[in-house]
Amino acid sequence: MKYSQSRKNFAQNFLINPKTVHQLVSHAHFTPQDHVLEIGPGNGIITKQLAQTAGQITAVELDRNLIPDLHKTFARHDNIELIQGDILQIKLPTPPYQIFANIPFNITAEIMQRFFWAKQGPTHGWFIMQLETAEKFIGEPISTESSILFQPWYYFQIAEKINRFEFRPVPSVNAALLHMTQRPKPRLDHKHKSLYYKFVSFGFRSWKRSLKIAYKQVFTYPQWKRLAKENRFHIDAIPSDLNLNQWLAIFNYFLVGVNADKKQSISSYKPT
Repeated sequence: MKYSQSRKNFAQNFLINPKTVHQLVSHAHFTPQDHVLEIGPGNGIITKQLAQTAGQITAVELDRNLIPDLHKTFARHDNIELIQGDILQIKLPTPPYQIFANIPFNITAEIMQRFFWAKQGPTHGWFIMQLETAEKFIGEPISTESSILFQPWYYFQIAEKINRFEFRPVPSVNAALLHMTQRPKPRLDHKHKSLYYKFVSFGFRSWKRSLKIAYKQVFTYPQWKRLAKENRFHIDAIPSDLNLNQWLAIFNYFLVGVNADKKQSISSYKPT
């Protein structure tokens, strides 16, 4: 799915109350030293608030019909750069930078993936998204594919829950401001990111009764039994039973304890 399709194809909902926007942006504590990438400024209600605190704002808007009004609104703001384009395609800012975004709910995954694959991603990200989706990145009370994939590189927390009636059009679900913070030291080297993505996705998407069965062609039974014992998970655990530390332990063993032929079943896997 491409973000560059018509905005009407996506669940784009705009905040309407400046006081609510002020409260949400205040969580970020932006300073004149901060460079903020805003995704989807729309009518500029968030951009106006960002301009009062952040030193530099790069606002990327897909809808070319909104660009003329945005240029008029912010003509006197030297710290705002407006770009008409697709956030999935444009070059990201030179680090360090932060993100503030009210993203269309049904393309959240695509946009978050954009920053997952970035070699030098944002130091912080503030994403307004569906509450249920935000909770998946946190991975509580159970792990999710999103939490296990992203958390080796980022911390997540919900900064604030947002009532759905703060938006127009009114969505069918409540939203949240998700705060993403880059780890000072990643739990995995960037060079393993692609293989880790395939490894975790394979486990979550295999739809087997347990991870032991899903990875039957990867780990021998003695290997899996030892991994379960050493990392304190049930031998018949399902993907959501394992926390981040347990997933990382299994993957790190996969890197060094599994032969090349068995690794091929993961490296050739193409998540859909």
